[in-house]
Amino acid sequence: MNEMRRRHPVGWAKAASLRPTIGVFAALLTASPARAQDGGAIRADAGTGATGAAEIDITFSADGDALTQEEIGTFFSAARCACGARVTASIAIGNVGDLPESSPVAVRVGSGCAASPTACALLDDFTLGDFASGVRREVTFTMAVSASICASASRSYELAVIVDPQGEGVATISATQLLPVDTSAPPAPELHDDGLASGEGGVLVRWTEPSDAQSGTNYQVLCERNQQPIRENPPGAQYLTAAMLCGRGASKADGGAQVADGGAQVADGGAGAGGRAAELDPAFLCSGAISGAETRIDGLANAATYHFWVVAFDDFGNPSAPLDLGEARAVPTEDFYERYVRSGGGARGGFCGVARSGAAGARSAWTLLGVLALAALLLRGRKGRSLLVTLGVLGLADRANADEYEGRFATPQRFALELRFGPYTPQVDEEFAGAAHPYQDLFGDDSALHVQAELDWQFWKPFGSFGVGTAFGALRESAHAFVDDGSGATLPATAAERSEADETSLRVYTMWLGLVYRFDVLARRLGVPIVPFAKLGFDYYVWWVTESDGSVANHPTRADVLARGWSTGWQWGIGAALLLDAFDPRAAKLLDSDVGINHTYVFFEYFDADVDNFGGEGLLGMWDRPTLHLGDDTWVVGLAFEM
Repeated sequence: MNEMRRRHPVGWAKAASLRPTIGVFAALLTASPARAQDGGAIRADAGTGATGAAEIDITFSADGDALTQEEIGTFFSAARCACGARVTASIAIGNVGDLPESSPVAVRVGSGCAASPTACALLDDFTLGDFASGVRREVTFTMAVSASICASASRSYELAVIVDPQGEGVATISATQLLPVDTSAPPAPELHDDGLASGEGGVLVRWTEPSDAQSGTNYQVLCERNQQPIRENPPGAQYLTAAMLCGRGASKADGGAQVADGGAQVADGGAGAGGRAAELDPAFLCSGAISGAETRIDGLANAATYHFWVVAFDDFGNPSAPLDLGEARAVPTEDFYERYVRSGGGARGGFCGVARSGAAGARSAWTLLGVLALAALLLRGRKGRSLLVTLGVLGLADRANADEYEGRFATPQRFALELRFGPYTPQVDEEFAGAAHPYQDLFGDDSALHVQAELDWQFWKPFGSFGVGTAFGALRESAHAFVDDGSGATLPATAAERSEADETSLRVYTMWLGLVYRFDVLARRLGVPIVPFAKLGFDYYVWWVTESDGSVANHPTRADVLARGWSTGWQWGIGAALLLDAFDPRAAKLLDSDVGINHTYVFFEYFDADVDNFGGEGLLGMWDRPTLHLGDDTWVVGLAFEM
């Protein structure tokens, strides 16, 4: 059981002016400033000669369930005030020294109860003897005990346990627990210019957050079709109305409190048009809590009409008036793979090397490259020992520290690591020889960002360096899908409507294995800081097409075939690297001696990748299957390290 415990040690003194320090052994309430936790209040009077430290322990429950600190801090909402929700406080008092058992104990609720007990509503009274031997006493109450409490839009009250041995209305010992009350509804969301956007099997729902939205405001969407709920198991309501708590049209009798003018109106019926959904019936919920201003409602039938509302709610569960967003239909859409196949593309798909979600393999490729890079550093026999050294490549190293490395010979060098960045546009449309252009239709002429990392092993250095290299990279191109007119044919891109709700993406992992030659003779022997290089190798690209939720798309006519596959080919490249060592030789030596990085470069490379399964015929008769043409002639820039 979660309990809220508050202990107030009281040091007793014979001097009337002595006021002991209060210790509170409880976590403070966390949330808005209106729920900040107060400490207990103490007044020591002459003639009260108890010794030790009095302990007052308070726990709370509602309907038999214990309330945590956070729950009691947001319990008293408009709905609970309107329905007269009851809370039980369980109280224990111990270690009171020689105070008489007949000492009055009052339990009150209000503001400033410890300082002015009689200004607060009395819930119950006891004597210290009622708490003897660890006996706990319970007090059940509603916030209607004081007419002003539920009339306050937002304010903190307190439950106070007050011990008054002299019976003079003075709190000799007291403990207080804050009871925040908030009956104000948050500002309602406002209409968005494009509030509803149709997609395949779903609708994108958008609204505008009001300018005076409170911190902590969240939202939920309600949906109906033919005035019926659309979910068999709707998400749980994060708001609370009087209709939900005590029934439609519940009376405020039995301790219930009317919410005064200026308080929140409880959404418990009478919404008029829209029926039960507009009345915030939780059976019509179709989303969980949303912190932003949009969400996609999935699981809808294409061509069916649905009605949508959105409601804001605060930390107390007070709902705003619902915003009627209107009606929309889910519509079929055409993703990239569907358009490719309908245009006559031959890539079959169905490759099992990519997971259904489309994400498997991403971490594997980059992890493998990381392992290779780490292995290269370990083989170098050096360990990085200083961040200062790494910064040295940017000219930030301490030159004085580099002096001790003057005269050392360069460490052995076997590897090169490149970080590569550049534009890339897969030449998918080459397959159609101008008859169709599904890639350009969807993604336009903009290039995707291609990010790669390459690791080379420089195994031979007779005149320059010869190496074997491998590279891993990734690129992604995305666009809104076309609305499918149901004809099974592709509309011209200029006539096809885009779906704001659905996004389609082509994702590609690029892998390369090949030979690398670096003409670094002039740099090593004559100090010329330019290193030309050339590369030739074999490409293996894994591709897949995804839907808005990241899942892999399907073949337009065969649901068992997924839009994923691989393409092979070859590429060549040429480029030049600028040796940065020449700009700060001492920092370069320090980097070499401490980390094992011999040389650092920035480079530019032009390369031509022809990735179409060698014209669809495969390599030496292997992999002879149609696939996406993913090659491109383009360029990259990057940073290279020789180790």
